[in-house]
Amino acid sequence: MRTLARPAVLYPPMRDDDAKSVVFLAGPIAGAAHWHEGAIEQLVCEAARRGAGDFTIACPRPPNWTLAKHSSFAEFEENEIWEQEHIEKAMQHGVLVFWLAREVVHQYGRAYAQTCRVQLGESLALLYSDYFRGGRIVVGIDPAFYGKSYIRWKLAARAPQIPICTTLDETIAHAAEALARLFAERRKAPA
Repeated sequence: MRTLARPAVLYPPMRDDDAKSVVFLAGPIAGAAHWHEGAIEQLVCEAARRGAGDFTIACPRPPNWTLAKHSSFAEFEENEIWEQEHIEKAMQHGVLVFWLAREVVHQYGRAYAQTCRVQLGESLALLYSDYFRGGRIVVGIDPAFYGKSYIRWKLAARAPQIPICTTLDETIAHAAEALARLFAERRKAPA
């Protein structure tokens, strides 16, 4: 059995146009605990344990991120474009993971998790387009996330095939399983 290389982790504005499978980690950044690095480590271990192949992780929160990171609208816009590109890659050729983490620090003047809430809605719309039909999405919602009941209800009504998890560990385990199924399907597909 061959040993796979550790997945590359991309942070904005890094790109890898040759990535065949992408896992995008979507979720709140401003006001949330820094959950991304732990999720990356767990995903690497869980995916390897399940026999997933080579993949790339796209993480919108660089390790050195601070709230004042974007000094201009142009930087913010560049980051948003990067995120959308990688969300679409994940939906086409990988897994899109949402972890709706609870708010730990309130940012006055900004609705908590506003970007990821919009991204989740856009992703559901894309899921039913011909181009992204069959995309793999996993959603985890912290029990203390404000608005969780409505999001759960909407997902259950509109996309019952999407697993809705209650812990980050469970969310990442489902993502690793979805990734392993993707690679199993690819191995079975005729060349």
